Amino acid sequence: MGAMENKGLNIFNTACVLSSPETTTDARSFSVKAIIAHEYFHNWTGNRITCRDWFQLCLKEGFTVYRDQSFSADQQSSAVQRIDDVATLRAHQFSEDAGPLAHPVRPESFVEINNFYTTTVYEKGAEIVRMIANTLGPDDFRKGTDEYFRRYDGQAVTVEDFLSALSITDDKIENFIDWYRQPGTPVVSGSQTYDSAAQTLTITLNQQTRHVKGFDAPKPLPIPVATALFDKDSGAIVAERMLLLDEASQTFVFENVASEPVVSLLRDFSAPVQLNYDYQDVDLAFLLKHETNGFNRWQVTQMLVNRILLQGQGTKSSPDVYLEALAQTLPVLAADDAMLAARLLDIPSAQELASAISKDYDPVLVKEQRDGLYKQVADKLKDQWAELYNNLPMQSYEDSAEARGIRALRNVVLDMALTANVDGAADWAQQQYDNASCMTERFGALKAMVNHQLTGADKYLADFYERFQANDLVIDLWFSVQAAADDVTPDMVKSLLTHTDFDWNTPNRVRSVVSAFSSQPTVLWTAEGLEMYTGVIQKLDDANPVLASRLLQVLARWNTLAEPRRQMAHKQLIDLQKNVSSKHVLESLESVLGAANN
Repeated sequence: MGAMENKGLNIFNTACVLSSPETTTDARSFSVKAIIAHEYFHNWTGNRITCRDWFQLCLKEGFTVYRDQSFSADQQSSAVQRIDDVATLRAHQFSEDAGPLAHPVRPESFVEINNFYTTTVYEKGAEIVRMIANTLGPDDFRKGTDEYFRRYDGQAVTVEDFLSALSITDDKIENFIDWYRQPGTPVVSGSQTYDSAAQTLTITLNQQTRHVKGFDAPKPLPIPVATALFDKDSGAIVAERMLLLDEASQTFVFENVASEPVVSLLRDFSAPVQLNYDYQDVDLAFLLKHETNGFNRWQVTQMLVNRILLQGQGTKSSPDVYLEALAQTLPVLAADDAMLAARLLDIPSAQELASAISKDYDPVLVKEQRDGLYKQVADKLKDQWAELYNNLPMQSYEDSAEARGIRALRNVVLDMALTANVDGAADWAQQQYDNASCMTERFGALKAMVNHQLTGADKYLADFYERFQANDLVIDLWFSVQAAADDVTPDMVKSLLTHTDFDWNTPNRVRSVVSAFSSQPTVLWTAEGLEMYTGVIQKLDDANPVLASRLLQVLARWNTLAEPRRQMAHKQLIDLQKNVSSKHVLESLESVLGAANN
């Protein structure tokens, strides 16, 4: 576990409490603050008011994750915090919802309680609280939470009690109970019609959730959809509204709309759903340039990228519109909000792309398409990288949102410049490493050198090890950068697993190698890669079954693989089942193998 909120003595994994500029990246340091805040916030949401039984775990965790996310949003760009939260949700929880491990936010049964600690319980649980806050508005949400603390202080309660307190100003909040009861990610689809004579815009929205085997047929859920209308000529907002979609299909009418606008939906990710709106690529590019909500600028960029990368999954988009909009927007945004600019260059991870593919998933093809688009972005903006990098000078360390944003963007620009073969970029990497004022700069340069297989990368890896060999958490980074490298092989991972500094009894060290390796699906989903990975699970089954179970869950989407990988993966999972005995791993294996029948 990362940490635990015991009333008297909080307990932390060292990675979640130890932080210094020289040894901890900005992302990890910021996470440390959020985790400490999370455990502190549990004093009320978890300790003074606690759970009646294990099945109410989402009651304390969902609410407290929402609280720590809100705290973190106050410590940096709120848009970037929302991007980080949603990126995690999409990469992990959406994948969980799409596969055999799908379960309600409040599950109704379990074999091993440690398997209960999932992204669905935590992150989706937080999104439900956020939806309620969006529906009520800040004043009524505060009244509801104040009533919750007043009414139940010193008690052990249920999700129903929580919703009862929050509904004092609006009784429809109790309808959100179905979000806790049914699994699956709703898909919201929609279209619009404009009547120029009546000057009305009608938006039609539909919702549908896949039926997960073993559960009742899904019901329509209350889904708040934050909406804004943008004038096509001026780029200004002409109307804003929070739409509540709580039926299978509904229409919403905006009046006094002088001309057909561009509609921005699900602003700030107002509900944990997949959006499938009838957008043209030019509409998304328009919103990339004009949206005032930072999160939605990122979201429409991701929608464009997904349309390009998921060709054959019902999308047909050329990268040209996306590349042009990005080239026009990035330089302006870099000067205004470097951290948001860095995130605008995000390309969805291979795991996130895989979660959108329901069958015949080819890891090699997906990686080729993803890497190809990344190269197109790098080449399109090739003439801008040197100027951008030079406008982000390395300075003495400062822990501020602005300084963290500059460091984040510099690392992204460095990687883009190396991808585009910009003259001198290899020298930038070495100079950044040598002159680094903090771990973010040093590790960013090292990662770029390793992934681009630069001459001298081995020398810098050796230097990094020599500098920090006495610090376990930094050596975890040294292991991870090699295990997650673009050119990693199963044999390279086996070599790391036999290194003198590798320790099977330290979960952080195991994750630094094995979890990092799993970020490379083209290697994981090979006979050699999967044999090595399942061998790790088998080895940990007795020594650390909690960790073994969590590592196993990475393999839950095996049934979407294209043949012959699918059959190969199934065989190895069956072989694993014969050689493990912990209830943690066996419960997860039963769910994972059940995918064949779903």
